Amino acid sequence: IPAPAGDPAEDTAAEAEAGSADEPGSADEAADDAEAAAGPMEIGTDPVAGAVTAAAGGAGLGVDFSALTDLLTQVDALVGGAGEGIGSNSWVVAGSHTETGAPLLANDPHLGAALPSVWTQMQLRCAEVTDECPFDVGGYSFSGLPGIVIGHNQQVAWGFTNLTTDVADLYLERRTDDGYERDGESVPFDVRTETIEVAGGEDVELEIRETVHGPVLDGLTPEFTDLQIPPVADPVLEATQGDEQEPSSGPDEQAGVQNTGTAASGAGSEAGGDAGGYENLYDVSLRWTALDAGTTAQAIFALNTAGDFADFRQAAALFDVPAQNLIYADTDGNIGYQAPGRLPIRGEGDGWLPQPGWDSAYDWQGFIPFEELPVVYNPDSGYIVTANNAIVNDDYDYFLSRDWDYGYRADRIVELVEDAIEEGPVSVADMAAIQMDNRMPAAESLQSAYDGLDLDDGDVAEALALLGEWDGQNDADSAAAAYANVLWSNLLGRMIETHGTLVTPESEQAEGKGGGESVDAGGAADADGAVARPTIARDDQSRLAVFLEQQLEDEDSPWWDGDRAALLRDAAQQAHEEITDLQGGNPEDWNWGELHALPLTHQTFGTSGIAPVEALFNRGPVETGGGSGVVNATGWEMDEGYATTTVPSLRMVVDVGDWDASTWQNLTGQSGHAFHEHYRDQAEDWATGTQYAWGFSPEAVDAAAEDTLTLTP
Repeated sequence: IPAPAGDPAEDTAAEAEAGSADEPGSADEAADDAEAAAGPMEIGTDPVAGAVTAAAGGAGLGVDFSALTDLLTQVDALVGGAGEGIGSNSWVVAGSHTETGAPLLANDPHLGAALPSVWTQMQLRCAEVTDECPFDVGGYSFSGLPGIVIGHNQQVAWGFTNLTTDVADLYLERRTDDGYERDGESVPFDVRTETIEVAGGEDVELEIRETVHGPVLDGLTPEFTDLQIPPVADPVLEATQGDEQEPSSGPDEQAGVQNTGTAASGAGSEAGGDAGGYENLYDVSLRWTALDAGTTAQAIFALNTAGDFADFRQAAALFDVPAQNLIYADTDGNIGYQAPGRLPIRGEGDGWLPQPGWDSAYDWQGFIPFEELPVVYNPDSGYIVTANNAIVNDDYDYFLSRDWDYGYRADRIVELVEDAIEEGPVSVADMAAIQMDNRMPAAESLQSAYDGLDLDDGDVAEALALLGEWDGQNDADSAAAAYANVLWSNLLGRMIETHGTLVTPESEQAEGKGGGESVDAGGAADADGAVARPTIARDDQSRLAVFLEQQLEDEDSPWWDGDRAALLRDAAQQAHEEITDLQGGNPEDWNWGELHALPLTHQTFGTSGIAPVEALFNRGPVETGGGSGVVNATGWEMDEGYATTTVPSLRMVVDVGDWDASTWQNLTGQSGHAFHEHYRDQAEDWATGTQYAWGFSPEAVDAAAEDTLTLTP
C-alpha cells in the first residue's frame, strides 16, 4: 500500500530526546501535521456518555427504537460481547526520563482468565537474517500464528490496547413478501448454505441470509430464532398496515402499531409468517468490519520486520481488525502512537441503537482515511499512555465511540508515570511496579462518606475503622480491601434496590463530560431521556465507580431516597454480614486475595461436570490483589461473587536500550499439557507481579536455555 501521508521517516530522523525543538521538515513536524489532522491525543478524558434518545436511531423517520434495549442485550450475549474487564494498559516513556537514556515500553492486555494461557512466549530468529528471511523478533503470540503479536525486534518495540471504537452496527430490516425493503423497493435476500462438520456427529447446515448490511442474525440457530424483537413504533407500517394486523394475543400496541416482533421467525420462513400469533415484520442484520476480508495477518509480519516509525505506520495501516491503540519505541530514541483499523464513516445516526436498514441514508459511507486517524510522535511530555480511554477531543471530525473507558486507569497511570519521572530516572522496575498498582477508584469517596457516621453496631464500626485507616490499595493481604469491595458492591446494590432499577430522569442524572448528560453510556434511553440499564452485571465497573463517586459527593442526590445516612448504614451492615458469612467475624481473618482469588479453570474440560476430569485440568485458586477499574486489572462480576474473571493476560516491560534487560511474564505457563512443569508455573509470580528476565540476544538465550529441540527437514 502507499506510505501514509506525512510519514516522519520520509524526512530527517528526530532527536532522541522527546519534546526537543522541531526543525522545519523534521520527523516531529511531519507527525505533528498528521496529529493535527486527527486531533490531539487526550489522556484520561471521560467519554461523552450522553443519554441516547430515539433521534439516535431514527432521526427524521419518526421511528422510536427505544424499546430495543433488551434486544441489544440478547444479541450482545449471543455474539459474545467484549464483557467487563476486557481492555488493556500500555505506556511508553522517552529516554530523556529513563536510567538508560533509551525509551521504556510497558504493556498488559486484559482478557478473560484462561488456562492454558492464550499467549505463548516465543522468539523468531532466522538462522541468518537476510532480506529473504528477515525475522529477528521476540514477544508474545497465539498458538498457531506464525508471527509475534506484541513484542520487539532489533530496532523497534510495540504494544497494544483496545481502541474500543464502535465498528459494528445492528440494522432492523423491514421484511417484504419476497425479501426486505430498501429505499422503498423490495430486495431479495442473498442466501447461501454453510456446512459445519462436527467430529463424531452429524454435519450442521446453516442457511445464511444476507442483506446489503450483512448476515441476518435472527433465525440463524435455535438461540437466534428465540431473539425477542420488541415492538417498535413505526409510522410507515402504521399507515400502510395499521388495522390489517389482527393479533390473537400478545404485547400491547405501541404508538398505534401492533406487535412488530415477538419471537423471530426461522431462516427461510416466509415473510409475514406467523410468529407466536403475530406477523414478524423485522429481521436483525449485522454490519461488522470483522466480517470483511482483511489484512491483519500481513500487519503482524510487517510489525515484526519494522525498522522505524514509517515502517511501523505502514504496518498499522494494514491492521484493520480489531481496532487497537498501538504504542511504539525505537533504538533511535523515538516514541509514538498510532490508531489503526477500518473505522466506519456513518451516514445518518451513529449506530448506538439499531438503525433503520430500509433507508440507505443510514448506511456506512466508507472508512476513515488512515492519514486522518490519531497519531502522536515524540510528544513534549516525554510519555504516552493508553488504557482504553478517549483518545480524541469532542471536535474530532469522525464518530469513534460512545464506549470509552471512563479514564481512571489512564489517569492513575499518568499520575504514577509523572511521579516516577519527577523522582527519576525511570527504571524497568518502576514500570513493572506501576503495572501492579492496586489503588481502588472509589477508595477516597467511600472513606469520606463513612467518616464520622454514627453506628450502633460495634462490629460494623470496627469494620469501618479499618476502612478509615486503609491506604486505598486492593492488596491481596488486605483486610480493609476485602471489606471495602464488599461494601462498594452492597452500597450500589442497596441504592438500586431502593429505586427498583437503575433508571433516572435526565434532569436528575449525574452530570458527566459535556454538561447535563448521563454518566451511563451502558444502556439505551427512551424518548424522555431515561437511561435503562438492563442488568447491573452487564455494565462495567468503571462506569459504576464514576456513578457512585458522583452520588457520594452529592448529599442531596435522589439516589439516597431522602436519607443518605440511613442508606449508608444499611449498606455497611449488609456488607459486614456478607463478609462474615464469607470469611468469618474476625477482621483479622479477612483477606482480599482469598476473596478475589483466580480459579484457573481449564477452557475445555474445566467445567465438564465430571469431578475427576476437572481435577486433572483445573488449578488454583491463586490469591491475587487488584480489582475492576484498577491498574492491576483483575476484574470480577458483581452478580457472581468476587473471584477474578478477567486478568492482565501478560505483562512486559521492554528496555529499548538493552533488550536483555527487558522483563516479562505469562498468566499461567508455556505448556498446554496439564502435567507439564510449565503448565502453570508462572501463576504465583503473575499474582505478585514478579517478572522474569527476557533474554533476547543469542548469548542471553543460550545462557537461559534448559532444553533445545532441533527440527530437521
